[in-house]
Amino acid sequence: LDEALAIAEPEGDEAFKDLLADATCSAAGLALSEGKAGEAVSKARRALAIAGAEFKVSAVRSRATLGLALARSGQAAAGRKECEQAVQMARALPNPLWLSEALLAFSEASLAAGDAQGALTSATEAQSRFAAAKQNESLWRAYAIQARATEKLGDKEKARQLAQQAGSLLSSLEGVWGTDNYKSYLARPDITELRRLLTSLSS
Repeated sequence: LDEALAIAEPEGDEAFKDLLADATCSAAGLALSEGKAGEAVSKARRALAIAGAEFKVSAVRSRATLGLALARSGQAAAGRKECEQAVQMARALPNPLWLSEALLAFSEASLAAGDAQGALTSATEAQSRFAAAKQNESLWRAYAIQARATEKLGDKEKARQLAQQAGSLLSSLEGVWGTDNYKSYLARPDITELRRLLTSLSS
């Protein structure tokens, strides 16, 4: 990532804005995964400013990351608004991946903002898209948000079933990635917190 930033923003040369926006957004996502929401907000705002209206994929990714970072730092309403805009933008993109990821971010931000039904609707759409694309790392997280939203809406048994599905998918990643990579993934602060929430639902 540091190498990508160095290439994108070399001394004495005009930055390659698309690469710089993408690398800055990736840095924001990394900060968010490490539980550094404030740093993620700052980097995502910078990435969004670099992307502007020209680089639409980076703009969608940056806005979704910004929304999640705001939601996780206690600014749920603002975060939900950013993620909603990311979803609207992503629906115009040809690559379906970015809409799926934006929907997942929107569902988490909606849940943080107290909109459990909206969270469930978005997470369910994301879940069906991830399942069709066999993107199991994103799929288990979609199930996890579905479980949390369903629990908030009062269906404890359905929430427990969804949490167990999420847990099974998560466990299956070890066979794909290998034990060391899987353990590193589980050690991420955001994944640790999501697993903690799931455990309370699946027991």
